[in-house]
Amino acid sequence: MRTIGVGDICNLDAFTTQYMEAALWSSCGMDGVPLDEDFGLDDLDPELFDRMVEDCADFQNSSVWKIASTMGLWSESAGGQDFWLTRNRHGTGFWDRAAPGTIHQEFGARLSDTARSYGWVELFVSEGVIYS
Repeated sequence: MRTIGVGDICNLDAFTTQYMEAALWSSCGMDGVPLDEDFGLDDLDPELFDRMVEDCADFQNSSVWKIASTMGLWSESAGGQDFWLTRNRHGTGFWDRAAPGTIHQEFGARLSDTARSYGWVELFVSEGVIYS
């Protein structure tokens, strides 16, 4: 079985790194403790890791993300975090970062719609490995 190594993690862009880290700090194990307290990115199931990388790359290739990031409305780090939080309906995310009536708010709504189209991801731990 393939494992996630330092090279895999070091080659991630800021968007994908923050997406994965948000996944860990916003998800809890059966004991109610956030996953990031006991686990790291190297504990992700390789198939889950690859799906996360693919989802992030796909989202970053969407026209709405390309325009919003080019305009400087979101950094890569904030974008990755907001992608995870918005797609999983955590009550904050793209739609929550902008003042009403601004272009930032307009793009936040469009980015939120795009993120939600990816569907919900729920993480769980089995034998020290994080799966979805």
